[in-house]
Amino acid sequence: MSHIFTISSYTLADVGSILFHRLVSYCLFTVLLFTVTSVEAITQVFNHAAVSAGTNSPDADVSNFNYSGELEYASLTSNFGSSSFTGSALADSTYGVLRGSASVNIVNYAPESYTTALYDPVYANSFIRDDITINDPIKNGTYGYLELSFDITGTTTLNYTSNLNGTPTSAQGSLTVYSDSQFVKSWGFSGSTTLTSPLIQFTYGTPFELGLSGKFFVKPWDELSSSLQLGDTWSLSGLVDFGNTINLSELAIFDDIGGTQIASGYDVSASSGTLYPTSVIPLPASAWLFCSGLLGLLGVSRRKKSA
Repeated sequence: MSHIFTISSYTLADVGSILFHRLVSYCLFTVLLFTVTSVEAITQVFNHAAVSAGTNSPDADVSNFNYSGELEYASLTSNFGSSSFTGSALADSTYGVLRGSASVNIVNYAPESYTTALYDPVYANSFIRDDITINDPIKNGTYGYLELSFDITGTTTLNYTSNLNGTPTSAQGSLTVYSDSQFVKSWGFSGSTTLTSPLIQFTYGTPFELGLSGKFFVKPWDELSSSLQLGDTWSLSGLVDFGNTINLSELAIFDDIGGTQIASGYDVSASSGTLYPTSVIPLPASAWLFCSGLLGLLGVSRRKKSA
């Protein structure tokens, strides 16, 4: 879709409309994080992709989202005044794995300024929540402590011409962990890395909600401008690509709040049916030999009694 017109100042009503449109998406996402809509087990994957050309663009924002875990994609190309904008975002997450990407390219003719969308012009976010139960017949009803490990694979790039005044804010991904809707930890990252969560307290044998939220965005300055003469151009492009995943690589269980006593003998189940990777410690071979020997002695003892 292409439009040509002269950039002019926008009215208070325009700003109000833009704010309302963008806030609706954020409010929906926030409500999802903290509202339980059913007394049944909580299992849900939410994907959201959004693109907005800028406050002066006549083209409407593109915002696609769903609660069924399906891939969401949004893209927009807009030419207006002295500006050219192309942006896209993709969210494709499922239980234990978050994937997302966002890209933007802005070209403008100096000395005009370009006002970007309020919040982030391009972003993808996902939220996953699942009910987890950690069972141990001996420990059920007592506290345990859960540690999450994540393997992250991705890249970010941010390029802009030297004549652009100021430095664009950021291009990055972020990950937030929740437990029973309570904030646990949030990280920002710009490339491949590994992350480990703080210990999360749970009760053996009692389901608890585990929430993972990922966001991938390019955020230029709110107003981009150049000091060049009329006829010259400036440009900005950014890419955040974590389509290769934020992967929940391991659930480690400890019996103490200090995380020194590694638990064993438990099993983990999820309402979604997902088999999350755990660090269950198998019994050593000596223990199996001891158990088999003990069973043998019990058998001999029973035979003697029957004789």
